[in-house]
Amino acid sequence: MTAIMTIVLDTTTKSLEVVMSGAALSTNPDFTASYADDTGTALTEGANDGALNGTTPVTLVAAPASSTRRVIRTVTIQNRDTAPVTLTIRLNNNTTLRQIATPTLQVGDTWTTDGTFDSNGNLKYILTSSTISAPPLSSYDPWQNYALNSVTLISGNTNTSGPVYFYPFNLPQPVAARHVNIMQSWAANAMSSGSTGSVTVTSNWGVYFRPAGANSTILSLLTSNSLTMQFTLSNAGSSFQFSQVTTTNDTGYAYGLFSNTNESNYSGLKQAQLLLLTTLTQGQYWLGFFDRQSSAGNAVTGQYSLIGSVISTYAPAPFGSQSSAYTSGTNQLLGIGGPWPLFGSWTSAGQSALPSTVALSALTANLGGIPFMSFATTR
Repeated sequence: MTAIMTIVLDTTTKSLEVVMSGAALSTNPDFTASYADDTGTALTEGANDGALNGTTPVTLVAAPASSTRRVIRTVTIQNRDTAPVTLTIRLNNNTTLRQIATPTLQVGDTWTTDGTFDSNGNLKYILTSSTISAPPLSSYDPWQNYALNSVTLISGNTNTSGPVYFYPFNLPQPVAARHVNIMQSWAANAMSSGSTGSVTVTSNWGVYFRPAGANSTILSLLTSNSLTMQFTLSNAGSSFQFSQVTTTNDTGYAYGLFSNTNESNYSGLKQAQLLLLTTLTQGQYWLGFFDRQSSAGNAVTGQYSLIGSVISTYAPAPFGSQSSAYTSGTNQLLGIGGPWPLFGSWTSAGQSALPSTVALSALTANLGGIPFMSFATTR
């Protein structure tokens, strides 16, 4: 195939370079480049190869000598990592940077000046004057056909540690997932009208993905965030205060303290906007939930529950296996048995935060529902 993109370096100050948006998970991408130097009287071919270096720029093709035009024929960059990588290919003109392309390569993908190819050599899209690709969605509902009945899927932990819950979802194309909206039920209760005390509830969430190759048996944390709510009973039980989120934007959460004499005003169904602040590429992910609680005194309690819809495909057995071997509480078998779409929870002694990785075989089949959730871009 003839190269569709031709880049010419016509001065001694111009070079072609690439930089990654972050460090590789395990292996930096490889690159190759070929070019020809035209002096007007001779044409000399040349080549370069190497590996990228995370957020440190790497020169793909160096600047030519004086009175020489260096014509870049081909460039290839292959993602050998176990996770997607985002690149910026740019022209460096005497430290003035001109962006050429910012592709996100899935595992095994190869970006070239002819286009991007998957691990089987299939052309994914061609680079011309514009890129033919699906633009990121600004909003997306992963489960558009769920039943409209709402039930409590999980109740928040009432201690400083507890299980982490995982819900899988698929994206048909990239989503600019600045936030994900979910439905929760909050409960705040004053236990003693003549006492003082407080309870603090911290909610943690994260997006996980399943790497390729040797790491395909785990879930790996991609991005995460958290928020904190606090209920306080003071003034000998006559005043109830609630520290809550007042605004949500790309910089994070803003909190405010509100007083009331009736804690029930803060209980009931709530829509929570969870910060993600990332663009997710096409593929399968898991939304992980974890919360912890601490208290001072016994005057007040607070707890949240995740609201969603029941699913009937709950812990089926694979064909040819005893059905009794696959019930609630059975560990996952990499998608064979256990909850059909790899729903599950994970617990480790003293777990007080989201784990960076979780073995799929360690997920327990005890979730029978999908949360109400919708990705949105809100600034």
